[in-house]
Amino acid sequence: MFRAGIGALGALLAVASASEAALVTYSDKTTFLTATGATSATGALPDAGAVSPGYTVGSVSFTTLSGQLFIGTGGLYPTEVTDWSATIPGSDIAISGFESFQVDLAAPVHALGFDFFEPDKHDPSPPIVTDDCFATCFDSTFTVTLFSGATALGSFTYDAPDAVLAFVGVSTDFAFDRVQIIDTTATIDDEYWGQFYTASAPVPEPGSAGLLSLGLLLLKGDRRRRIAARLRFRR
Repeated sequence: MFRAGIGALGALLAVASASEAALVTYSDKTTFLTATGATSATGALPDAGAVSPGYTVGSVSFTTLSGQLFIGTGGLYPTEVTDWSATIPGSDIAISGFESFQVDLAAPVHALGFDFFEPDKHDPSPPIVTDDCFATCFDSTFTVTLFSGATALGSFTYDAPDAVLAFVGVSTDFAFDRVQIIDTTATIDDEYWGQFYTASAPVPEPGSAGLLSLGLLLLKGDRRRRIAARLRFRR
């Protein structure tokens, strides 16, 4: 009977393993941080200005794939804007071209997330107002691809709500050390990124934990039955 219980537990674990999602996305920052245990990998972004082609902040290195990369508040253009996005706390990541860039991580992680803001209006008369597009606004869609070295392991797309502080996050059951964020609509307008967050440990899949608990209960039941059988035999 105990061996049967071991077999049942093995079957349950096999089901749990097969049911695990390889990639889970998040749009709520609190949920992401709670579920993954992620912390800020960049800390507060510096007001560094033009940093093309790349720049390292904390354990994250950013490299532009199109246009010039900026990390700051927009102070390079004091007559136009004093802060590209006041909605994002502190400095922002901006690109003067298609908003496509690469994120290299100092060590493999299982979760990554970031603050994001997409304007929905443009005032053509100067000065350009904070949280505006510098040109015509487009509703952009982005594809995020996760890599381990040169190998692409998974991807997802996002189209975050406009004109609000949005969040995009992902957790995986595999480790990745590089990410590409690509503007798949290939439009030159303006979107802004804030701090990046990472977690190095994989996130336990809730269903697996439940199945494991059920398996342990089966083992406990088998043990009790074996003890009861021994007592009856001794009598």
